[in-house]
Amino acid sequence: ERYGVNIIDHIPDEEKHRTSKDDQLWESNPDLCCNYNKVEPLEKIKENHTVWISGLIGYQNSYRSGLEILQKRDDLHRYYPLIDWTPEMVDDYFESYGIPRHPLERFGFDSIGCTHCTKKGDGRDGRWDDSDKTECGLHW
Repeated sequence: ERYGVNIIDHIPDEEKHRTSKDDQLWESNPDLCCNYNKVEPLEKIKENHTVWISGLIGYQNSYRSGLEILQKRDDLHRYYPLIDWTPEMVDDYFESYGIPRHPLERFGFDSIGCTHCTKKGDGRDGRWDDSDKTECGLHW
């Protein structure tokens, strides 16, 4: 309501989601867990659009730092308007526009994801602890 945006909830396939929970895929196969619960549901939405706008920021990790502000992959134009922002620019924007911070930030969670894959940490260091994984796959 605050921003006048129509939020649409889109949920994963019920059986795949249940499997990911029952089998604790976040521990044994985090790529498959992310695919079931994030990537596949979003792919269905992206099929109906030609532009993808994302808030990825380059300083967050090496994958993101290699992105350009506008890219085309497959039939989708990808626009990353914040890709060149610095941490100071992000902080200034939040302050200037009175945007509330995620409540877990004050407890040391700099990057918030799924419950099982988020730990305290600087930047995205708190994601997928004890793993080489750096992205869930939404932005590939």
